[in-house]
Amino acid sequence: MICAKLYLMGVGRSISPTAFIVGALWLVLTVWFRFEIDTTWLWGIPAFLVVFGVVGISQANNRLLIYLGDASYSIYLTQVFTIAVFYKIFSKFLSKSH
Repeated sequence: MICAKLYLMGVGRSISPTAFIVGALWLVLTVWFRFEIDTTWLWGIPAFLVVFGVVGISQANNRLLIYLGDASYSIYLTQVFTIAVFYKIFSKFLSKSH
């Protein structure tokens, strides 16, 4: 909510790429190094910076990307059925080969 409020107020739009880079690097560092700090500082703050940075980036105006974005929700809804179908098909093939 803080991120949305700041975005709607126009705060920090010029620093959004920097916020994204700092947040992404912070998250990458948590993969390689173990820090003994609260998870809010470990993942919450960098996640906020990534979201804040991405919100400030202008959106692509590519027809293919727009089409894929529009289709993504439909793909998400059908995965429940398609995963089960593929599982049944592949489990039959894999069980016959052993």
